[in-house]
Amino acid sequence: MREKLPALTVLVGGENLAENKDKTLLNPYGVLAVNPEKHPNVKADLALQFVEWIRSAEVQKMIGSFGVDKFGQPLFYPNAQP
Repeated sequence: MREKLPALTVLVGGENLAENKDKTLLNPYGVLAVNPEKHPNVKADLALQFVEWIRSAEVQKMIGSFGVDKFGQPLFYPNAQP
């Protein structure tokens, strides 16, 4: 929206994650599979495949580069642990 609203100035949070000193502005996302013992109709094997896929190095790299081409910085910062 910078081009459409050039008079606006970022007052809180900084221009990027590194400049963001206010950690209450972070909005982390997570993924987990539903417990098949509590929900027997869930497709636990597919859920685990999705969890593994989204945490993979390849997908974490894609997540980290999303938005860079259009906005000059990523819109998401992956932090999955190996």
